[in-house]
Amino acid sequence: TNEDARRIRAVDSPEAEMVADLILKYGTASMLGDQEEKRIPIHDALALCAVRYPQVLKTEHCSCHVDTSEGISYGQTVIDRRNPSNAGAPNCYFAHGADREFFLSWIVDTLTKAKERK
Repeated sequence: TNEDARRIRAVDSPEAEMVADLILKYGTASMLGDQEEKRIPIHDALALCAVRYPQVLKTEHCSCHVDTSEGISYGQTVIDRRNPSNAGAPNCYFAHGADREFFLSWIVDTLTKAKERK
């Protein structure tokens, strides 16, 4: 959101400035939320955070398949959470949510520590 960008920009480093600018830039193209509260997913940074802090993600152990048959869904990842008994044995952890405040605090903390190391 715009508020998230302001919080990140307050770290006052070139890296924080870049992250805040990206949030604002991508937020203008986002369809999630109203103009002030545009929310954009930052998947790459969230993946990095989850490596160290897996609790940031809300996950479900489920069956996942990649469609290799001919047709319009060729190559798509398929997770059917409606009927798990027909889907096969669980073979992946599907992330269906994240702790937004934890993630934002991690970004701010990471950028702050990077600034202090300079």
